[in-house]
Order: sequence, then structure tokens, then C-alpha cells
Amino acid sequence: MKKPALLAVVTAMSILSSASAIAQASRTWVSGVGDDANPCSRTAPCKTFAGAISKTAPNGEIDALDPGGFGPVTITKSITIDGGPNAGGIAGAGTNGIVISAASTDVVTIRNLYIECQGTTPCNQGVQIYSGKVVHLNHVDIGGFTNGVNQASASTTNPTTLFVDYSMIHDCTAAGINVSPAVVSNASIAHTMLQNNQNGINVSDYAKVAANDVIADGNSNAGFKVTANTASASLNLFNSSAVSNTVAGIQVTGTGSVTATARISGVSTASNGVAISTSGPSAVLSFQNNPIIGAGLPTGNIALQ
Repeated sequence: MKKPALLAVVTAMSILSSASAIAQASRTWVSGVGDDANPCSRTAPCKTFAGAISKTAPNGEIDALDPGGFGPVTITKSITIDGGPNAGGIAGAGTNGIVISAASTDVVTIRNLYIECQGTTPCNQGVQIYSGKVVHLNHVDIGGFTNGVNQASASTTNPTTLFVDYSMIHDCTAAGINVSPAVVSNASIAHTMLQNNQNGINVSDYAKVAANDVIADGNSNAGFKVTANTASASLNLFNSSAVSNTVAGIQVTGTGSVTATARISGVSTASNGVAISTSGPSAVLSFQNNPIIGAGLPTGNIALQ
């Protein structure tokens, strides 16, 4: 290729690359009457989150202009998705609602969204978390999936921290919130209701979960479940309740020499199969201020200071 022709090709590629970078806005919009061919501006919004995310810069924000159904989306960078005051939605059918596969330095925020499995085809995960530094879920309503939130990060070196606040997760065939990472990871759940799942919150190997003001109601197995198979797992449960769960309000199971632990303060139980169930090397430690109705008692107490 002659030098002038080569120079022209390089220049064209540079222009295209620059245009792509310029096209990404720090804030974009979606609407039920939008079009993904649009630039995702407020006056020319996109139709789906998947269409908008490629036009949104890292650390940017996608906002919904109306309560439309904006489709599943995969997130690979720091970003905020906000359903707005009308609580925009993601309707899934036989798939995941949101998949988060971000870098170990990325922060992802999802707020004001309905994430629902619709139709007759079973759905996978409401929010599937594979990787990322921090994931915030705030004011979300998730229903009808296998797990409403599945924090199952595969990395053995980079933990993901999960925060769930002011949310409702219901009608899931496994857990409302499942925290089962491959490396020691923290999760914090507050002001949240978990109804008619198999387990309200499921905590397993490597997970350290704190829950405050959480109601687990009408789940077919346990309201709060802690299981340690190959590594220890713990749940610190404060000012919460487990009501009308079929098998147990709180179920804690260790395996072999691996211990599962729940610490409870201000936790009420009523109308469960049993209030507390323990097996294997497990502990339910009470701050001695828990109104427990039903069979099963804490295995030990924590002295008040």
C-alpha cells in the first residue's frame, strides 16, 4: 500500500475512534416510545437500556423518562441506571434481567426499577453479579426469577461488595437474595422485604452478610439461611423478622469442620415451621433481646456491653 493511501486509512480510523468516544454522553435517556437508533438524548431517547449503555460514558447515568419496559442489559463499566419517579422496568422472559460483569474498580448503581419475569418461559437471575467493586441496588422490585439477586462472583482475588436498600424481592424459585461468592465478600441488606421465595436470604461459603430491618415472610423453606460447605459463612441480623416461613425462620448449617454462624439482635420469629434450626458445626448467637415464638433456640448468647 502506498504511503498516501496508508495515511488515509490511519486518519479515517482515528476519526472513527474519536467520533465513537465523543458519541458517549455522561447522561442518556430511554423511553417506551424511544428508538435505539437515536443518540439517547433527552429529546431523542433510546428505547432500551442495552441500546443506551453503549452511548453512555463510564461513570455516566441512564435515566428513564417514563415507566416503559426497557429490556435486559449487561453492564461492563461503572454506571448508574435510574428508573426515575415512574419506576421504569425490565421485563425478562427466559433470560437474566441485569448481568453485571464489571472491572474490579467499577461501581454500579441500579435504582427505581421493576425487574420482572414475564410470560411462561422460566427466567434465570433478576440481577446476576459476576464482578465489580461495588453494586448498589436501591428501591428495586424484583420478582419471578430463580434468584432475585445472585451475588455469585467467580473471582478468587477481587471481592464484590453488595448493598441492597429499600427493596422488595418476591416469588423466586431459589432465593430472594443469594450471596455465594468465591472469595470473602461483604453484603449489606436494609429496609427490604423478601416474600414467597424458597429462601428469603441465602448466605453461603465466604459470604459475610449484615441485614437490618429486613422482613422474610412466607418463604417455602427458610426466611434466613446460612450454609457453610467449604468455607465459613456468617449473617449478622438486626431488627428484623421471620414470619410464616414453611421450614424455619432461621436455618444455619455447617459441614465437616466448616462453621456457619448467625448473630441475632432484635429479631422476631412467629408462625414458622420452627423458629431456629441448626445442624452440623453451626451457631446462632443471641444478644438476648429476641422475641422468639416457636421451637428452636439460639445455641449461645453474646454478652451486652
